[in-house]
Amino acid sequence: MTAWQTNTFSNAEIDSAGKTLLKKEEKSVDEYLAALDVIERWRASHAYPLLVFQNYLRQKAKDIDPSAIVAQRLKKRSSILDKLERCPTMHLHRMQDVGGCRVILRDVDAVRKLTYRITTSRRRHLLKNQKDYITAPKVSGYRGIHLVYQYVSETNQHYRNILLEIQIRTKLQHLWATSVETVGAFVQHSLKSSQGPYMWLDFFKLVASLFALEENCPTVPNTPIEKGDIVAELKCMCEKYNILPQLRAYNVVADHISNNNKEGYYFVLILNYIEMSVKVYSFAKRDIKGATSLYGSHEGKENIDAVLVSVDSISTLRKAYPNYFLNVKEFTRKIEAYIKS
Repeated sequence: MTAWQTNTFSNAEIDSAGKTLLKKEEKSVDEYLAALDVIERWRASHAYPLLVFQNYLRQKAKDIDPSAIVAQRLKKRSSILDKLERCPTMHLHRMQDVGGCRVILRDVDAVRKLTYRITTSRRRHLLKNQKDYITAPKVSGYRGIHLVYQYVSETNQHYRNILLEIQIRTKLQHLWATSVETVGAFVQHSLKSSQGPYMWLDFFKLVASLFALEENCPTVPNTPIEKGDIVAELKCMCEKYNILPQLRAYNVVADHISNNNKEGYYFVLILNYIEMSVKVYSFAKRDIKGATSLYGSHEGKENIDAVLVSVDSISTLRKAYPNYFLNVKEFTRKIEAYIKS
C-alpha cells in the first residue's frame, strides 16, 4: 500500500520556506535544507488529491470524447521558485497550480460540455476559481479553460488546504501550447510566460488568432480580426525572421536527440538559410566547453542561426507529456498551409 504524503505544515510555515529559498542574503546550510524539506513534502502532499481528480476527470472526459487524453503533473521546484520571483506578493500556500491535471478533447463543444459537467456536479471539492481563456484569450495567445479546486476530504484533514488546477483544452489549443513550450526550450526562454524574443511572442499570437478562427472563437487581443490580414502579417514575419526553416530544424534536432546515444547531452544546431541546411552536433555532458565554443563561432554570422540546447532543458517536457514532446511537425504543416492559402 502506498504511503501518501500529507500536508502537516501551517500556511505560515509553507510561506516562510518559500521566502527562505528566495532570499538573496546568505543562509546557513541547515536553514536551506529545512526550507527545502518543507517545500518538497508540501509539494508531494498534492499527489494523492491529484490522483483522485485524474481518475474522476478521465471517467467524465471519456464519456464525452473517447479519444480524450488526461494527464497530471506536480510542478517542478524550480518552476515554483520562478513563479514566486515573478509574483513577489504571492503567498506560496496559495499557489494554485502546484498540482495540475490537463484534459485534451476533440473540439470546443466537448470542452464546454466537460466544463459544465464538472462545475455543476455535487462533489464536495470547492471550486475556487474559473477562467475562460477561450472566450477571452490571454494577450499571449493562450486559450483554454482553467478551473481551480480546493480538495476536501472527510477522512483526512491534512489535505484540506490543497489547491489543484484543471486545464481543459481542445487538440488545436494544445497543439499551440505545446509548440510554444517546445520552441521555448530551444530558444532558452519561457515563451509561455511571455518572456523571450518579441519575434516569437508576436508569431505565436498571430497563430493563436488563426487557430481561434478555425474554432469559431474570439481572436487574441491586439491582433487583426480578419483571417486575410492575420495571414498577411504572419507571412511577412515568417519571411523576415526565417521562422519556417527554424521550425523544420527543430523537428530535425528533436529526432536526433530522441535517437542519439547516451553520450549526447549538449546539442548545437546550425541553420544555414542560404543552403537551406541543418547540421546537428552533439557533445558529452563533460564537454560543455566544446559545445559553447562551436556555438560561439557561429553566433552572429550572416544567414546563419545557431542554437545551443541541453537535454536537461527539454527532458522535463518529455517526462510530463510524452505524447506531445517536441512534435512541432503538425504545427509547422499548419503554418505552411496558412501561408500557401
